Formats: sequence, structure tokens, C-alpha cells
Amino acid sequence: MSRIETLKTRFRSRAAAVFHPREIHLHDANGVKHIRISTRVQAVAAGVVAVLAGWTAIATAGFLFGNGPLSTASEEIAQRDQQIAMMRADVERLRASSHDVAHKIEERQQFLIGLLSGQTDAGELAQALPASMKMNGKTPESLSRIADSQLAFVDQATGTAQQRFRETQMLLKRVGLSPRRFIRQSNIAVGGPYEPIGSQDSDPAFRKLFVSWNKLDTLQKGMLSVPALQPVTQYRITSGFGVRSDPFNGSAALHAGIDLAGPMGEEIHASADGVVEKAGWGGGYGNMIDIAHGHGIETRYGHLSAILVKPGQKVKRGDVIARMGSTGRSTGSHLHYEVRIDGRAVNPVPFLESAQALAEVHDRALTGVGGPAVSAVD
Repeated sequence: MSRIETLKTRFRSRAAAVFHPREIHLHDANGVKHIRISTRVQAVAAGVVAVLAGWTAIATAGFLFGNGPLSTASEEIAQRDQQIAMMRADVERLRASSHDVAHKIEERQQFLIGLLSGQTDAGELAQALPASMKMNGKTPESLSRIADSQLAFVDQATGTAQQRFRETQMLLKRVGLSPRRFIRQSNIAVGGPYEPIGSQDSDPAFRKLFVSWNKLDTLQKGMLSVPALQPVTQYRITSGFGVRSDPFNGSAALHAGIDLAGPMGEEIHASADGVVEKAGWGGGYGNMIDIAHGHGIETRYGHLSAILVKPGQKVKRGDVIARMGSTGRSTGSHLHYEVRIDGRAVNPVPFLESAQALAEVHDRALTGVGGPAVSAVD
């Protein structure tokens, strides 16, 4: 017997042992039916089931581990996770950018308040300016609107400072003084590390505002030495400045001031801040006071009935320094009032006529206020 025949015989024996013939009895209304299932039929059925089971296993494995629908779904989930991570990173970057821009806007606002209120030293502002003004990168729309409002305000404040500077120059020229006197001499007794404000990191609009406002502030503070108050509240001018007929001998003589007539004992006020240089008898001036106001400017008060200050004493504009009288070479109760520039007497009348405007400049310089109101940015 050949090997193949032997294998067939063994297979039939094992199949007969496993799939031995079976009879199935079915009962119905017509009686009992007998169905016989042979060994061959059972073996074929088992083979078909085995083939189906194998195919199902192969398909399931492909579905789970191959390129089937589940694999595609996993890839989509991975892509979504990656997109979500990128979106979260963008949100964090936007949040960080918003915080940075908001911080710089706040620094800008503090700079504006410090500059326009005069509450912060200009040197400190100059040092802070390059590091904080520039905005880089994307700015969130809401913060961008605030930044634009700030820049519009900066332009307005710069224009105001420049206009005020021109008006102040004209006021000085009206009383016969050069603006350069106060700007040039204001650089005395200053110092500190060099901190240029022309840095490329700073905002040009803020640089321009700082330069304009600092220039105005320097001029206004220098003008604190300019007489800006009428020394007596009620008076009449009885003798003007310049050449006149001397009241005692009738000859032509230079009158270095103006005579302001008033009642005996009338209060005399300092016309600007300064230091008393002389306070005592002054020959033809009688009782006399000289006050040095700085920048080469002095005022002199003569024919006083009483002197209320001492040499070396500091006085403020409006302080009562003496009382009106008729001492010295005088014909009646009056104040002889002089304004001297670099030791030379000049006509005091323009200072009296411009006293109110000059006093307003003094007040702005002392309070540090003089531009558009600084308010929270909407």
C-alpha cells in the first residue's frame, strides 16, 4: 500500500471516530422522521466552519494591526491631539504677548503721568524711556486700540508743549529777555551717567514728547527768576523809567526805575523768588532792599519806611518784605522799584504789564502741570 493510501485510511479512521454517523429524529404532526448524517457530511461541514473561522481571524488581525479603519482612526486622533497642542501653544503665546503689551502700555502711561505732572525726575524718565516704550511683534486688537490712543495723546501733548514753548519765548521777548539765558544757564550744577534717549529701542513719538516737554519745563523753571508780581497792590506811576527832570534841582537825570505812589506803610511784596542781597540804608534810595533772583536778574526797592527781611534770607514771590515810605531822596510816600539784568537797570513797566502771564508760567513750573489732562486710557 502506498504512503498516500495509508494516510487516507488513517484520516478516514480518525474521521469515523470523531464524526461517526448520526441519526436525528424529528417529530411532527405526520409522525417521526429519521435523518441520517454521514461521516463525510460532518467532516465537510467541519472543514467549511474551520475555513470561515480562519478567514475571520485573518480579517480581524488585519483590522486591528493593519491598515484598516481602526488604524486610520488612530492616525486621525493623533493628528487632532497634535493640532490641539499647537492651538494651546498659540493661546499661551498670545497670552504672554498680551501680558507683555499690557505691561508696556502701563509703563507708557506711568511715563506720561510722570512727565506731564512733573512728579518724576526728568533724568530718571530719560533712563527709563529706551527700555520701555517700544512695542514689538503682534499686538492683540484691544490692546492695539489702547496703544493707538496713547500715541494720539502723545502727539497732542507734544503739540501742546511746542506751542507753550513758543508762547513762553514770545512772553520773554516782550519783557526784553532772551530765552537762551534760561536754557543755557539751566545746565549749571547737573550731572549723572550718560543715558541717551535717542536709542533705536525707544518709540520716536515718546522721544519727541520727552525732548519737547523737557525743553519747555527747563525754560519755565528758569523763568522763576523773572519778576512776575506787582510789588504793591494799589499804586499810580508818578515817574517813569529813563531820562527825566530831577525833582530837586530840575536838571536832566537818569531815573533807573519807576516810582509807584501809595499810602505810607503800604505792604511791599517780593516780585519773584530770590535771596536778599542787601537790606539797609542805601544813600539816596533811603531804606533799600536788593533781591537776587538768579540768571543775572535783580530787583531793588527804595524809600522804604520799614525793612522786614535780612541779608541772606530766602524769599518767595508775594512775600511781604517791607513797607512803603519816603526815606532818602524822596518828596513823598512812594516805592522806587527797579529791575536789573546783569547789573544794568531796565524798564520795569513791561514786567508789570505782563505780570499775570508771567505768574501763570511760574505756577506751571512750580506745580509741573501745563499740558493736556492725563487720564486712564480707554
